[in-house]
Amino acid sequence: MDTIWQDLKFGVRLMFKDRGFLIVAVLSLGLGIGVNTSVFSLANGLLFKTIAAKQPEQLVRLYSAEKDGSLTGQVSYPDYVDYGNGNQVFSDLIAVSQASVVLGEPQNNQQVLIEVVSGNFFYGLGVPASRGRTFLPADAESGEAPVAVLSDRVWHSQFGAAPEIVGQSVRINSRVFTVIGIAGKDFNGTFSGAQVDAWVPLLQSGDMLGPAWRGARDRAFLRLIGRLKPGITLGQAQTNLNGLFAQLRESYPQISRGVSVLLQPATLLQGNLRQSAQAFLIAALAMVSLVLLIACVNLANLLLGRAILRRTEIALRLALGASRRRIVQQHLVEGLLVAGFGGLVGLTFATWSSSVLGSWDPIPFLPLHFDLQPDFRVVLYALAVTIFTGILVGLFPALQALAKNVALSLRDHAGSTAVGKRPRLAPLLVVAQVAFCMVLLICSGLFLKSLTHAQTTELGFEPGNALAMDLDLDQKGFAEDRGRRFYTALLDRLSVLPGVQSAALAERASPDASMPKMYIAIQGYEPQGKDPGLKISAQLVSSSYLATMKIPLAQGRNFTEQDKPGTPGVVVINETMAQRFWPGKNPIGLHFRIVAAGPGAAPIPAGTDPTVAVVGVARDSKYRTLGEAPTPHFYMAYAQRYSGFATLLVRVNSNPKAMIATVQHELKQMEGGEIEGFFVRTFDEHLGVSLLPARAGAILFSLFGALALTLAIVGLYSVISRVVIQRTREIGIRMALGASRGNIVHVVLRYGLGLTATGVGIGWMLAWAVTRLTAKLLYGVSPTDPVTFVGVGVMICCVALLACLAPARRATGVDPIRALRS
Repeated sequence: MDTIWQDLKFGVRLMFKDRGFLIVAVLSLGLGIGVNTSVFSLANGLLFKTIAAKQPEQLVRLYSAEKDGSLTGQVSYPDYVDYGNGNQVFSDLIAVSQASVVLGEPQNNQQVLIEVVSGNFFYGLGVPASRGRTFLPADAESGEAPVAVLSDRVWHSQFGAAPEIVGQSVRINSRVFTVIGIAGKDFNGTFSGAQVDAWVPLLQSGDMLGPAWRGARDRAFLRLIGRLKPGITLGQAQTNLNGLFAQLRESYPQISRGVSVLLQPATLLQGNLRQSAQAFLIAALAMVSLVLLIACVNLANLLLGRAILRRTEIALRLALGASRRRIVQQHLVEGLLVAGFGGLVGLTFATWSSSVLGSWDPIPFLPLHFDLQPDFRVVLYALAVTIFTGILVGLFPALQALAKNVALSLRDHAGSTAVGKRPRLAPLLVVAQVAFCMVLLICSGLFLKSLTHAQTTELGFEPGNALAMDLDLDQKGFAEDRGRRFYTALLDRLSVLPGVQSAALAERASPDASMPKMYIAIQGYEPQGKDPGLKISAQLVSSSYLATMKIPLAQGRNFTEQDKPGTPGVVVINETMAQRFWPGKNPIGLHFRIVAAGPGAAPIPAGTDPTVAVVGVARDSKYRTLGEAPTPHFYMAYAQRYSGFATLLVRVNSNPKAMIATVQHELKQMEGGEIEGFFVRTFDEHLGVSLLPARAGAILFSLFGALALTLAIVGLYSVISRVVIQRTREIGIRMALGASRGNIVHVVLRYGLGLTATGVGIGWMLAWAVTRLTAKLLYGVSPTDPVTFVGVGVMICCVALLACLAPARRATGVDPIRALRS
């Protein structure tokens, strides 16, 4: 321990003696450690942080898994009851659904997001109230007076933190609730990113979640969270739930539930969104790890230069009896010391960047909140990275110092320098830098190309001069007849407004990853496995939808006023569906059956004739993602299949933002004045959601690539400069023997570009393996795109050439006489 303390004091004196080196080393490592810790902090906030509940490690979420690996996290209320009564592994099974509502009186209200929850929600999570109380078993009964718990945020923002709010009444939509408590400041619900402002019991929500949901087994809208009983493992719970899932599939085969049930830890980010974020963050962590490795290699090169200057000191220590272990220990302590300073800088940078990322709102029309502040996991990660970095940067100079013979080192110091002696380790480190830089820049190029492709891809519709907003009539208790009248009157009212070209309704605005699918039966095509039919993407739309989105018809007709309730069902299919199922035929007038609603789709009303006729064929467009291949899709008419949820689409003559207030005003003038559009956005903003992964990848990987390129070129420049200095005598001899300045430049450039070319070749091989992991994050670009691979290689060689020119020109200025005397 005493020797470590001595080495530590010696290292501190040595570092502060050369403050320039200390500043460069700490900033270099601090940046590398900082970006690593920042990305891990993002991963920690999105993937690892659990619900702010008591013993969160006992909480699990229940999903249904589809054949393609996607997860469906919603079940119906009857299924929830069956899971709750039939399981033997949960002490509590909690049901949660979200709803966007209007909170407050008409003269002072705001649109907020609430969670409609089972009565055991707060008790099962172990979350107390900061004021008042949470739900009791009696509050969960539908016959009781409606009660609500408010969030700390809305209590402060809308009610001025008035303590007397507990016991008073608030209006949520058109219904009056009694406030019984205020949730804790740290509790923000069960979903990452969603700013939840109130909680109401499920059985007291009335028609807030739509009509007749209690008995509708095909109406999946609840997400389930279970608390494992003491001693029950996740595997045991999975086995028990598998049996219940099999019973439900056998008892109700017409209901789509996927192929299996899956239990996962109850983190805040969930389902398919978690899978996508996980893939992106793994790629990002891999990339920033390469940035850190390049920073370490750069610092190791600097330390190698210092080691050359200190080799006489090391030789004397060894000659006087110091052990080789002690020499290695000294270098490692020095490396850990520099890394420690860099770690402090990196953790400070990560804390600042986490605050910036946490406040960043990438979706303007959807306020999000992410808790990305570093916790113990982030601190431990930063500590581990710092220790690894310190060992890595200290090990290279230690090995270099021990590799040289003691007597030779002392003789070199006496003035005998071997002509042509070249460093061995430093060039290898430069090759590694260039290779790692290649991987980062190729990934950056692929994401930039992917973003460009996504922004210019053919959508199949025109997004310009259009706006969208979501409507939820079910929350207001609209019955089907009243909802149909409202839709018709709204479209008639908006279509005659000055500046409006047309207005339409759609169940989802394309592209949307949650676009529902329906199970259909087509003669000659059999479904796979136990599916009730072929699963095809589908969309409920008004008759004006195709015209509003400017999607042309290829054949047949659009929906008309004659397509109404009670008439034979009709659909408009897209070209891919026509070619897939009726190749070489005219599909107009052909029939198929809609046998079941898929996940997220509006349920099929009882007694509806499942057979529909094809009346039109529309051009293909994008439905779920911008990068999807042409996929079968069909449209159903709102007039024939009602849904209380809709997206209102309005195409205008000029700036769509200027029309938002007018459209909201017209909604207020409608029957009752109760409906207000939410998640209001222009269609360009709507497309921005689909572009978010590509845009984030392009920005992040471009920054990482630029940083890596800078570090790699600085490393190459320093190595070439050092080689020129070390070979000054050789260069003088060459020039004395008649070598021209061009010959000297050629020798230096050949050496530098040889290192670069080797690094480029290795980088190509590494990138070919690494970029395959990013395939799911790219739009219309191959992960081994040859243009990107070759272009990045050429660019690095050109930049390396510029980096080598300065040392090469300096070598030509060597005076042969002075060089021979050196």
